[in-house]
This record gives sequence, C-alpha cells and structure tokens, in this order.
Amino acid sequence: MKKVVRLYFIFMILFSCGKENIEQSTLLNIYAPNAFHPGSKVPCANGDPSCNNMYKILVDKPGNLKSIAIQILDEKQNLVFKTENYNEGWNGNIMGNAGGTPCMQGQYYLVINYTDVANGSYQIKKDIYLLR
Repeated sequence: MKKVVRLYFIFMILFSCGKENIEQSTLLNIYAPNAFHPGSKVPCANGDPSCNNMYKILVDKPGNLKSIAIQILDEKQNLVFKTENYNEGWNGNIMGNAGGTPCMQGQYYLVINYTDVANGSYQIKKDIYLLR
C-alpha cells in the first residue's frame, strides 16, 4: 500500500493596510495600521487619496487618554520617529522631518506606551511595514 503525503501551505498577508485592534485599556481603543505608503496616490476605502501618506494611530476616546509615547524603530533598533502626540503622524523619514532622510522600504517596530485616566499603564508592540 502506498503512503500518501499531503503538504498544506498557509499564506499570510503581510501588507494588509487594514487597522488592527490590539488588546488594551477598557476605557479606550488604539488602532494601529500595520502598513503605509508615503506618497501613494491610491485612495483608501473612504476615498481619501492622502490617507495612506502618513503613519497615524487612531484613538477612539481621546478624552480617556492621559499620556502617550509613540516610538518607531528600524530593524537595528535605531529610533526613526517618536512623539507624545497621538495626532502627529510619521511621514516615513528619519525622525519625521519633512526634509529628513527617507527610510528604506521594509519592516519597522512600533512601540506605544500609554496611560488611561484611571492610571492604567499599557504597552502595544507590533511590526509595521513601510512601502515605497
């Protein structure tokens, strides 16, 4: 009797542009996209052609946010962007300067530390992708 061997492959979508809800405070939700494309002219679902030009997180109840620190690191753990303002986005350049050196396409590491109004401290860590 012949032995049948079947191989199954699982594919992951690495460059999905959807936002992902991460386990966190019960007082607010922070949504962090997993990819962005500075200079893209491709419109997002809402029809906005510039919505994918900056990497920005979304906070659904900002009144419940006491403090936040956002950092983006490259593959060598070098800091390429930081802010304490959730409304400030990363343009894909080193330290976010308009005239700064553009970062290379690839994988980056997002770290968000935040405190809610009940003094609960939380941390979000995830990979993000810069597309050029």
